Amino acid sequence: MEARHLFLGTVSAALGHYRQFLAQPGRWRYVPNNDCACCDIRESRDTLEEALRALPPPARAELGRMVAALDAEFLRRTLPDPWFPRISPWHASRPWWWHRLPHG
Repeated sequence: MEARHLFLGTVSAALGHYRQFLAQPGRWRYVPNNDCACCDIRESRDTLEEALRALPPPARAELGRMVAALDAEFLRRTLPDPWFPRISPWHASRPWWWHRLPHG
């Protein structure tokens, strides 16, 4: 994954976006197809992953517990996209959260 700069508030915003997406009512959620990185839940999860890799162990463990709980909910409430890894090698190399069924 390409390295990005984690600015003050970026991780908090990504965590809030992930929580907000999962707090919406309904049993199933489809991943919105957004061209805007600020609105794409998968981009938010990418930011969280980058933070998990960059943080020192105590902070990583705390954030990791929060993200793991959200990931479990994300997996439970979204469906796998069987076509995503077949689109291209780039798609196949993306993390698991990119392989969930999008809206539309």
